[in-house]
Amino acid sequence: MKTIGIISDTHSYWDDRYEEHLGECDEIWHAGDIGSIELADRFEAMRPRFRAVWGNCDGYDLRHKQAPAQNPTRPAATGRRCASNARMWMC
Repeated sequence: MKTIGIISDTHSYWDDRYEEHLGECDEIWHAGDIGSIELADRFEAMRPRFRAVWGNCDGYDLRHKQAPAQNPTRPAATGRRCASNARMWMC
């Protein structure tokens, strides 16, 4: 069975307990207000599949961040897309 860890409203704050609670999950889903690209990158480094929606605190740079080309689970051509009518981006 696949395990999905869900988190939200981190507001650029990293807590080492994230790794403790989410480290064994198959996927991590962030429900908005990540706060920074650096924090998104840390979550992405934990799991090959990181999905997120953006919140009102997430700026343009985070909303339009592209998936890394070296990640084999997400082809660079797919990347993350910002669907303006859905207000979300997915890996």
